[in-house]
Amino acid sequence: MSRCSDVSVSARNPLMCKDVQSCLDAMNKVSLHEIGLSEDDVPFLKDNMCMDIFSSSNFNIAVFIIPSGHKLPLHDHPGMAVLSKLICGRMRYTSFSPCNSQERRTRDTLYQYSSISKSEQDPAWFLTPQEGNFHEIEAEETCVMLDVLFPPYEPPQRECTYYRAVQQHSGLWRLETTEEPDGLPYAVQYPGYKPVRSAVGSYN
Repeated sequence: MSRCSDVSVSARNPLMCKDVQSCLDAMNKVSLHEIGLSEDDVPFLKDNMCMDIFSSSNFNIAVFIIPSGHKLPLHDHPGMAVLSKLICGRMRYTSFSPCNSQERRTRDTLYQYSSISKSEQDPAWFLTPQEGNFHEIEAEETCVMLDVLFPPYEPPQRECTYYRAVQQHSGLWRLETTEEPDGLPYAVQYPGYKPVRSAVGSYN
């Protein structure tokens, strides 16, 4: 990801960037062992947690732990793309995309809805500023998920906002902002492998 020449352009259309594609391929190979966990640890993960692996002005790598029955509530990623890989578990993944991705978003903006089940067998996926940028994750089994966010959250210009989805008569949805909910992931120390800067200045 450090090789991306223009992070904002890559975020709008990730598949146009070969470095994003390489990152997705690499994420598909990551194991629990490499992030410092084992299958024996999973039943004892009882809280929403976040382990920060690496942060820079261009991107952030983190692991999210969502125990069975818990969720990450509906939230956004303003002007960002997020690459994700479920390393362990099964989740209900719900996302919203604006019907008109070109118009300026207001509280009257209408959204299309998608809800699918994802498991560790599924390949890495991504959201963009236009597609699936608002999402909610509910763990059907305890989930360990690797995320790469680019560019990362940076309040106040890129601040995470939480929402409530309200269905309209048309079958489309409006999103209403809410207060920051309880039970959000808290930070814990990352025990796994660290990215290493190579001789050409990128991270492996």
